[in-house]
This record gives sequence, C-alpha cells and structure tokens, in this order.
Amino acid sequence: MSQSDNGQPSANPFGREIAPPGVMGGNPAATGSGNPQNPSSQSGNPQNLAPAGPQVNPASGSGVPEGPHLPPAVQTALSDCELIVDHFRTQRVDKASAIHQIYQKLVGTGVAELDVQTSFTSYLRAIEDHDEAERAAAARGAQRQPPARGGGVGAGLRRSPTPPAFERPGGRSNALELQYPWAVSEFIESSVYPLSPSLTKTLDILKVLLEDPKRAKRSLLTSARCPELPESEWTNLVSGRTINLDAVLSGLFSTTTDDERSEILGGGLELRFGTIAPTKTVSDAGTWTIAYDRARTATLYVFPHRAKELDDYRDFIIGMFAATHSSFHGRVIEFDKAARKRVSQRRDMELTDFHKFMDIKTALMDSTGVAVVSSQREPSSGPARKPKSEACNNWNNGRCSAAAGACRRLHVCNVCRVSSGHKGPDCPERPQN
Repeated sequence: MSQSDNGQPSANPFGREIAPPGVMGGNPAATGSGNPQNPSSQSGNPQNLAPAGPQVNPASGSGVPEGPHLPPAVQTALSDCELIVDHFRTQRVDKASAIHQIYQKLVGTGVAELDVQTSFTSYLRAIEDHDEAERAAAARGAQRQPPARGGGVGAGLRRSPTPPAFERPGGRSNALELQYPWAVSEFIESSVYPLSPSLTKTLDILKVLLEDPKRAKRSLLTSARCPELPESEWTNLVSGRTINLDAVLSGLFSTTTDDERSEILGGGLELRFGTIAPTKTVSDAGTWTIAYDRARTATLYVFPHRAKELDDYRDFIIGMFAATHSSFHGRVIEFDKAARKRVSQRRDMELTDFHKFMDIKTALMDSTGVAVVSSQREPSSGPARKPKSEACNNWNNGRCSAAAGACRRLHVCNVCRVSSGHKGPDCPERPQN
C-alpha cells in the first residue's frame, strides 16, 4: 500500500483505502493499520472496509461497488496505480511516464464499473500536489541559502517533466486548469489520438499568444522585420482567427492609416474602431494569389513551422481556380473563406485536411449546393414580372431563338399584333410599297 509524504495511506479515487490483491477477506487486521475492533480508529479513512453487500460511492455517484466487493481486476489496477504514484514520489519514474502508465492501467481493466475519468483525475491531482510541494520546497530553500557552485540550489534535484497539456507557458503550474471539465478528457483523447507535430506546435504558440494578445501584438509591431499587414489582421492572427484577404488586398493600395483601437466598456463588451473597411475585394485568381501570399508571409512570421501546409493549400486553391470556369471563380473564393474559417475555429485541423472540406465544396460550388441553388432562384419565387406588351421584332424577322413563354416580348405580328400564325413581313395589313 502506498504512503503519502506524512506517512498516512494515500486516498484512492473511491474515497477509501483499497487493500492489495490477496487481502480481500474483509479482515481489518490484514490491512496492517487500525484496531480490528474499532474500524474508526484506522488512519486515513474511518471506513476502510465497506460492509457486506454492494456499496455506492456517494462522492462520485457512479454506483461503483467498493471495498472487498470491487472486482479483482479493479483492485489490481488501483493497487498498481498507487504503486506508480509512489514511484513518481521517489523519482523512479518521471511525470509523463507516470501519467501515461496510470491511464493505461485504468483503461486496461476492461471493467465497465470503473469510472476511468474520475479515477484518472484523482491520481493526476495526487501527482500535481506532490510536484507543487517539491517546487515550493525548492523555492524556500533558494531563499534560505546562497546559490551553490555549479548550478545553484536544487541543481541536483531532478524535476519530472510536465506534459504539455498540463503546463502553462512560462513554466507556471496549470493546477487550476485541471478543474476544467474538458481538461482530463482532452488529455485522454490526446493520448489515444495524438495531434500531428505541426498542430501541436501551432497550439503551443497559440497558448503563448493568448496569454496576453495585446502584448504579443505590440511585440510584433515593434519587430524590425515585421511583414506588412493591416493592424486589424495582426489582431486576428494572434487571436487565432482567420485573416480577411479583402482587408489585406485593400491595405496594399490604401493611403489611409489603419489606426485600430479598442475600448473595453464592461460587461464583456469591447468597442473596436479605427479599422479600415475593405475598399477592394478578392474577385479572381490573380487578386486571391496577391492577397494570400501577403497573408502567408505574415502567418509564417508567427508560425514558421507551417510553411509546407500553407504552400500545399495555395496549390490546392490555384488548382481549383484552374479547373473552374472563370465566370465561377467567385465560388472558389467563397469556398476558400469558409475553409480557412473552419480551420481557425478548430484546433485539430490543418488547411491540408482537404477531405474535411467536402461539405463546404458541395454547398458553395456544386450545382446542387444549397448556397448555389438559393442564389439561382426560380423565376416564380422572385418578384413578379411586368406583363408583356411589345411584339418581338426578332421573332417577326426569324431571329429569336427563345420560346414564346421565355421571351420578354410577345411572339405576335408586329403589324396587326394578332397571333394568327403569320409574321410581320407576311401580314396582309402591311402597307404595300
């Protein structure tokens, strides 16, 4: 059984001490602590053994059987997890390995009653608490003693690395974020389905930027080699939002200063003013390429590892322009806007995940797409047309190819205006020369 730093048995995720495999007979003396006649005198939890019959953990409310009624597989997994925590405390295993091993033990039980997420959170907090205690002790020692030669106080103390999911930028502890409902499930998902190295790097940089977006933007604008980009688009970039190519294109030809400012009004309201409304819009492949290349340069200044992703996406869009008739290039531009917006709102997608844009392509480019059909409404659904009143001269001269119902003018004789099967040149009422 694992022991905490003060000599007390460490609590398990179900709120009581779990006897190791082999000590399942319900004999309190076999646990090696407390009075067999008085269970409440045992150290740790006064209810070390559950009474006969299935019990429910009131803390978790998950209905997990406890005490000697835990399935052997669960007992073994929890005992192994306690041992892993002890190994971490004695520096026989680092933090990342300990967290990974605990998760594998909990998932590997195959017992449905075990609440994996609740148990994992409990062990994770125990590891974080020990890590925080070590840091606090090292900080107190540094205040009391002068730095030692060759590395200072704590130079020989090995600190277990913290997984990126639980480490704030700058090395500060992320204990508060462990309480977020999505924190543990995010770590579990990332262990089973890890992000690509490029996405992981992008997420790490974005976390740093979002710690203080205004400071990050100020640092960019005062950088000697900062690329040219409207100030409003730098705000979008450091905030993880998509860049507006219309604003980029307008900035190339604008003579007005883009003096973006913002004021916080309170209640979560922020007033932004001073930005320049786009005066030019991306309308074809040429203007798209000009604006995209400028946005690409700025993006690589902040995310230098995304060069291949941005280049491949550029080739993909240019290929769509080449395969689409020039009169429909506007649809390609709308597709590009929607695709980049989706990637900016997701942290598990890249611009090169082309297969994840198929629904956007169908909606905005295909003839049966909802956006295409709605922009080409049937005449009956539009405003009523004026009644036809004029005779079609082209029909009378044999040059009108439209059907009678589709032509904007009447297919009648332009002399007598009677539809009797003849045309103007053959009308009997036509004046003779």
